[in-house]
Amino acid sequence: PMYLSDDPPTLGAIAELFPMLGIGGYYSGPRFCKARQSTAVIIPYRDREVHLRHWLHYTLGTLVKQQLEFTVFVVEQEGIDVFNKGQLMNTAFLWAQRQTRVKFQCFIFHDVDMIPEIVGNFYTCADGKAVKHLSPYIDKFNYTTNKKIGVTVGGAVAFTEWQYRAVNGYSNVYWGWGGEDDDMNLRIKLTGLRRIRPDSNYGRYKMIPHEHDGGNPMNKQRHKLLKEAKMRMARDGLGDLATQIVAVSLHPTHTHILVRLNVPHLPWL
Repeated sequence: PMYLSDDPPTLGAIAELFPMLGIGGYYSGPRFCKARQSTAVIIPYRDREVHLRHWLHYTLGTLVKQQLEFTVFVVEQEGIDVFNKGQLMNTAFLWAQRQTRVKFQCFIFHDVDMIPEIVGNFYTCADGKAVKHLSPYIDKFNYTTNKKIGVTVGGAVAFTEWQYRAVNGYSNVYWGWGGEDDDMNLRIKLTGLRRIRPDSNYGRYKMIPHEHDGGNPMNKQRHKLLKEAKMRMARDGLGDLATQIVAVSLHPTHTHILVRLNVPHLPWL
């Protein structure tokens, strides 16, 4: 298992460890051969700087060793309103997909508290209809497939652009904690795609422990929303996204996207 210190290196110190990264954290791939794939890693985020420093410290080296062309996009929700992970991921996908410097072949949606332990778990996409769930084996669950693993694609999941557009991205309606990953699993099935996973020797992750986030309360409506997911899917996602990008900052280790959401009245809070 992986052991983390209580105080990871600063962002500046991490940048010094990876001088091969360009502005915005862009890595063009190995010097003397073609990159394995061009990958955008998208991390929805708010108020988790220690987690982010851990993640960058460990995972940037893994991505370089995998001989990828890549950029890490950290997409942060502005303000203190209830968190909406799906809207952040959809916004960052559309931003990354529009970039002219590189045409990303693979988009990986990644929790900031999940760190890959094995370099051989490649951050690439599969061809055709296979959506790659990278993170089925987690130290918190003793690296066993717990019951939830059959119905969710949480943690880290890799889509090609075609696959992500086919499922219409993540749902936009899950405010607070819970539901959006189960909804995505349903979208994958309804679209005729399938999930693939690395075996237990490779798909191993360290989950960073954390206190419960007051800005991300349990979504008490998530079960009701899941029952209606099939009816909503065609219109709920990339097609009806109404977010505003406030600022984009290019850091030595990553690109930071600050996003403003339109938060509705949530009577269940």
